[in-house]
Amino acid sequence: MRASEGAEHPGQPGFSEVLRQSQTNLALQLAKDGKVLRVDWERPAFEVGLLPGTVVTAVNGSPYDAQRLKDAVRATSRQEPLRLSWRQGTATRSALIPWHEGLRYPRLRRVEGTPALLDEILAPRE
Repeated sequence: MRASEGAEHPGQPGFSEVLRQSQTNLALQLAKDGKVLRVDWERPAFEVGLLPGTVVTAVNGSPYDAQRLKDAVRATSRQEPLRLSWRQGTATRSALIPWHEGLRYPRLRRVEGTPALLDEILAPRE
């Protein structure tokens, strides 16, 4: 099995949980208060200069809120821009994030011709 990104699905974890527990498509991991915990190299958040320890302060000009960020990321699939503002120390920055694919979540997908190891792991034991 291989992890691949999938479109938003009902029943998936809430966005604030995704922000805390795993990376988003922006390759950015945030705490509830907007503090950047992790940024993956060569991904949208990294490209605009977000770094661990910075604090996201605004989403599209409105104060940061996890739900507001979720809504703004979702709107990128309709070609709406995503602008984040952040603070690092005493400096503040703002940038358009190069992302236009909306919300996406990792999911497992079977790779043809490989053993179904996950099926073995999850099979009932006697």
